[in-house]
Amino acid sequence: MVLGAPPGLAPGPNVGGPGAFDVKEQHMEQQGVRQRRTPPATLGPMLGRARLRTGLRGAEAARLVGISRQYLVRLESGQRCPSVGVAEALAEVLRLDKEDRAELMAAAVTRGGMARAVGVVGSGGGSPS
Repeated sequence: MVLGAPPGLAPGPNVGGPGAFDVKEQHMEQQGVRQRRTPPATLGPMLGRARLRTGLRGAEAARLVGISRQYLVRLESGQRCPSVGVAEALAEVLRLDKEDRAELMAAAVTRGGMARAVGVVGSGGGSPS
C-alpha cells in the first residue's frame, strides 16, 4: 500500500525518506490544529519573578488572569507559550514593564498556535490608571 499526501497537499521529494516534506505538519496547519511552540528559556523565570514582585501567590495570580493554577505553573516553568489573550492578561496583572511585556508578547501564540508576526507587540500604550 502506498501512502500519499491528503487531498490538496503536495508531497515533497523522497516522501517518507530523509529530507521528506512533512505532509502531516502541512495537513495539521491547513486544518487549524494548534501546535505547541517551545517558549524562550527566559520567559518562565521572568514571569515567576514578576509575579513575586507583585506579591501575588500563584493561585491568586491565576484567578486574576483567568487561567488555572496548573497552567500558570506550566508557563512559569517554561513548558508552555501563552496565547495572545493570556499574555495580554498576564502583562496587565503582573504589571510588566515595556521590555518584559515585549518578551512575553513575542512568545505568545495565536489561536492557530503560530507565533505572532514580528513587530506586533501590544498596543504600545500604557494601561489607563
